[in-house]
Amino acid sequence: MSAVMWVMKKSRLSQLIDESGGTTALNALREAERQLAPLRDAAMEALEAGLVELEDMTASAPPAGLEGFWLDEVYRAGGGLLDVAGPFGLDDMCSATYSLCELVDRQKRAERCDPTTVRIHVSSIRLLARPDQPKEARQAVLDGLSRLVERAARSPG
Repeated sequence: MSAVMWVMKKSRLSQLIDESGGTTALNALREAERQLAPLRDAAMEALEAGLVELEDMTASAPPAGLEGFWLDEVYRAGGGLLDVAGPFGLDDMCSATYSLCELVDRQKRAERCDPTTVRIHVSSIRLLARPDQPKEARQAVLDGLSRLVERAARSPG
């Protein structure tokens, strides 16, 4: 009777992981923050411009028959805010903007448009863009937005 021998081949990835060198995740994050720092002022200006655009487009209800287009534009503008805010640690603002996009998507799929809930989201994004709000208040705003989105999911279309 012969014996079975298992030969374990070590993958290239596991060899690279075992080698010394490279950097830690913490150091990589610090380096990313260092490289982003010079872009912060321009990003904050772009955020303000994007937020003003959202406020302007949602100041009044969309014209009859153009609700779908209006929702698409709100979604596009919200996505633009997320692109800019994400790398700069504006987590609450990102959460509110993501909530706006989710709300708009649900309204679009249900073929209905509720400009009031959209405006509430936009006003909340403006509020959360200010860093001087207490953590508890910020969380209360986000919780309220979440409830609006959940109610939109349950509402008949």
